Amino acid sequence: MKVVKSHYHTYLEHLYNACVENDLVDEQYMLMMFQKFSSYSGFNHQAIPAFFIIDYTTRQYLTISDGIRTISDYHTREFLDGGLDKTIDIYQPDDFKIYNSQIFTANLDFLKKTPQEEHHKHVFSYNFRIRCKNQSYATLWQRGSYITSKKTGMPLYSLGAVIDITGIKTDNIISHIIEKAEDWKTGSNKAIVESNYFYPHEEDSLLSKHEKNILKLIADGLSSKMIAGKMRISENTVANHRQNMMRKTNTKNVVQLIVFAIKSQII
Repeated sequence: MKVVKSHYHTYLEHLYNACVENDLVDEQYMLMMFQKFSSYSGFNHQAIPAFFIIDYTTRQYLTISDGIRTISDYHTREFLDGGLDKTIDIYQPDDFKIYNSQIFTANLDFLKKTPQEEHHKHVFSYNFRIRCKNQSYATLWQRGSYITSKKTGMPLYSLGAVIDITGIKTDNIISHIIEKAEDWKTGSNKAIVESNYFYPHEEDSLLSKHEKNILKLIADGLSSKMIAGKMRISENTVANHRQNMMRKTNTKNVVQLIVFAIKSQII
């Protein structure tokens, strides 16, 4: 099915424009999808997840489970009454800026190039911070899927779950993953089709002087062993620096990393 390109890209632009969508989704189908997702959330964690369904056309939660109280100390009624405006209000500002203009945009771009009938097979995950009722911040990991318009391919509903990962997430780097799961019941044939890293603080994404020196040696064709000997560090340290540089630049291999560095005039 051909997907019509949309002229809006950010999360806030989508919310503003989704209210004019007149493409109806069968309620039984939506509930069936939610039940499937609830039975396979993909979480192997002791924390209690909070499950939800969002209606983008009304900016409201159709349902949100009581797990949100354990995570944030806010009552479910506050989200049901406040809708997405409530969530945006407690979203950590730097994280929301990334989600609004980059993560949600990446999700839309993926949906645009994927047949609409395949949309429900994909799971979109990322981490972000929210301000809890006691004014502290909790780091959450969200996994969810979209029910999209057959006319435009744009999301009409989002169904998913979040868990608290504050105790195991020690940095502010935002991970974004798109997976394809052919079988929702068992989670079989699950594969990562796209992954990205985002940095709320731009300085965290910059390569250090030490990393640039290693990158120059990689570009010169030196092996990890040769670089380790030249810089008097271990091969494992060279490998760790290489992985960090690839994560910072969202490149998948050394070739892409070198091309990025040349285009960016880093080397």
